[in-house]
Amino acid sequence: LLDGAGVGMVDLDGNPMAACGGDSLGRLFDCFGPLGIDDAAAARAALDVAVPLLADDNRIPGFRGAATYLAGFLAGDDDLAQTGVDQLRAAVAENLIFNSFSFVGTVAIAVAPDDPLFEESIGYLDAGASSGCSPFTEPTICGNEGRAAHNIEGTGLLFGDLYAKNGDADEADNWYAIGALWDDGPGGNDWIARDVLDDRRANLAARVALYQDSDPTNDPSIIGTGAYNCIYCHQQ
Repeated sequence: LLDGAGVGMVDLDGNPMAACGGDSLGRLFDCFGPLGIDDAAAARAALDVAVPLLADDNRIPGFRGAATYLAGFLAGDDDLAQTGVDQLRAAVAENLIFNSFSFVGTVAIAVAPDDPLFEESIGYLDAGASSGCSPFTEPTICGNEGRAAHNIEGTGLLFGDLYAKNGDADEADNWYAIGALWDDGPGGNDWIARDVLDDRRANLAARVALYQDSDPTNDPSIIGTGAYNCIYCHQQ
């Protein structure tokens, strides 16, 4: 299983199964589509094993739920996708701030703007934003002092994209502005996704309009898939 999932020498908190699942999820978001089915299945299998092995780490169920949802979604297996949603909801109940990212970073990207699951995702964004977690209160979780060296900038970009998909241009621009402000601050100006954020702001009205029209095939992509996947927050 480890070889099949392509895990290398990096562990996640010392557990190779968790690292295996995370590695497969990363490759899956490089190629978000039918070619990612095998990676989704590998991630799910590894994280199913990792959850009981790391029972005290309430982040791992969120990763497992994301992998399960995507395995079902990409394979057209509605029952498996629903299992993933159920796992994600349980994980969010355990750890809202961290595991809501697992929900919105997978489900909200995959579903249409008028899907109830997307509305649920926006609810998690709102709850996280009003939780009081900030770079000043929780710098490793809600700031840049943990494993995600560009967490604040990336969060601004992701949340901006999702609020734009929700048709809320003002809230989207508020979050884009947060990402830009932090990149412009002391020690900034080295963020790999800054050009993406600037383009989003310049074309925000057009992006919102495309999400709101009747043609789902022209919906703009959300940050987190393709070339930028995890690196838009985790760039070192």
